[in-house]
Amino acid sequence: MKKVVLSDPAAFLMILTVIGACFTAGTSMAMPNKVDSLSKIGVFATGYIDGTITNSSGAPVENAHIISFTTILFILSGNPPAFATASTDSNGNYQISVPEGRYFVIAGKLGRGFAIAIPVIVESGKTTTIDLSLTGGIFGGLGS
Repeated sequence: MKKVVLSDPAAFLMILTVIGACFTAGTSMAMPNKVDSLSKIGVFATGYIDGTITNSSGAPVENAHIISFTTILFILSGNPPAFATASTDSNGNYQISVPEGRYFVIAGKLGRGFAIAIPVIVESGKTTTIDLSLTGGIFGGLGS
């Protein structure tokens, strides 16, 4: 797994736009019910991404937002695009159900920072654990 740190404000704003669009439209845009039901008949193979989101001190971050979306190379290889979102519980834990593939995973909370993991490889019937520590980003001092 490769951890990416963004220092380019334009790239960060693009990520915020993607995340904002997802959360505006609802809590999940990866068709989890449809994907889960289709995976039972073999149309889509489903796997999971889970983990814990912490702050720079190692304490769990409650209500952090996580988005996973397929990489461009995965889509260009003829695979369908997919993405899903989740929020952490009081212990900083999350779980996302997605079709198997290669994903970007972005976690963030306003005022706490953000973190990105790429590539995240999800296999059918398996769980890929991605623990991330939020770093103070461009907007790390705003909000709560």
